[in-house]
Amino acid sequence: ADLGRPVLASVLAVAAGVFAAGRFDAPVTALAAGCLAVTAVFVPIALSALGVGAATVRRCVRTVTRRLTHGRTR
Repeated sequence: ADLGRPVLASVLAVAAGVFAAGRFDAPVTALAAGCLAVTAVFVPIALSALGVGAATVRRCVRTVTRRLTHGRTR
């Protein structure tokens, strides 16, 4: 049951990616649209399925950006 949620998220993301990629004739544009759609669908569904709240996501992003900023100033 615990593996079912991420699998469902990935199936929905793949379906969205295939749908988005099918809308374009140019291969590069279709690839870009498919990748963007997969990311836009998978990340929110997977995070909500795993019970990760918005505060946790913000905290993780803030930690990474602080580390990157600190690393650049050296």
